[in-house]
Amino acid sequence: MITNIVNSRLMICLLSVLYLTQSALMANSIFLPTDAGSSAQMISKGYIEGFSNGPASVFENPAGLYRSESGGFSFFTTSVIDEVFYKNIGLVSFTPIGRVGFGYYESAVNGLISTTENENSGRFEEAYQFGYRVSNYKLAYQYSLSPQFHLGAAYSYYSNTFDDEVGTGSDMDFGLVYDSEDFIISFFSRNLMSSSITYKDDSTSQIESELFASLKYHWDQYSVYYQLKRKENKYLNSYAVDYDLLDNESLVFALGQREYLVLGEIKQSMTFGMELKLLGLNFGTAFEKSDYFENNNKIYWSTGMEF
Repeated sequence: MITNIVNSRLMICLLSVLYLTQSALMANSIFLPTDAGSSAQMISKGYIEGFSNGPASVFENPAGLYRSESGGFSFFTTSVIDEVFYKNIGLVSFTPIGRVGFGYYESAVNGLISTTENENSGRFEEAYQFGYRVSNYKLAYQYSLSPQFHLGAAYSYYSNTFDDEVGTGSDMDFGLVYDSEDFIISFFSRNLMSSSITYKDDSTSQIESELFASLKYHWDQYSVYYQLKRKENKYLNSYAVDYDLLDNESLVFALGQREYLVLGEIKQSMTFGMELKLLGLNFGTAFEKSDYFENNNKIYWSTGMEF
């Protein structure tokens, strides 16, 4: 009883510090690879973060690594308009003092064109092609205070490459999870310190800070989800429901709705997907309506394995 009271007070204090720090450091920032989602399963649930199983939690709430009982890996990839590519890989290992995770997430745009002016014709011509790439390396640690309370932290290293310009920076993620028999509460901040990427010419770009509060409630073969996300001083809502068809988590269907930002304006989209677990392997697929008229729909795939 005393332990639960102490843990509850500790959680409240940590949540308060986390919120005040994140509020004070909110600023304009660059695009992050994690905006594309961490897995097909997460996307199918309206991009709600904090409830992924195993290694994918490295890219979300690091406290969620407690769900990995031994070790494993996850892999996710997608592309947008055949020119913008996203991919990530996550690993997690169990140790006597907690769980350790590693993740790599990359977004890349290829085939960008640099032009030069033709001195004779005065026209601009292609000089060469180059790419834009944002890479994010994560090292995470998770520790359980009790069977219900879980803490996690992750160190993030960013590398931003545009043509021959390269910038680097680092930040921290911190998260909490309370897991009861019927519901789970997830609370975490991504890029808690809202630090900067510094380039060779000493110019900087802000690393975006985000705050998430999420809830999952389980009833019979259904689970319902809600998430409130703070991004660029705006609050974004996401909702989802999933159905465990065989009542053993081997085949799950999900439907979600999310709010997201486009140039500071709040937009909405619907998502749908399924997850299949078979012989230690985990397969996921998700579908989302696209805003791009030449590619009206987006399909995502991810896979993983528990050791």
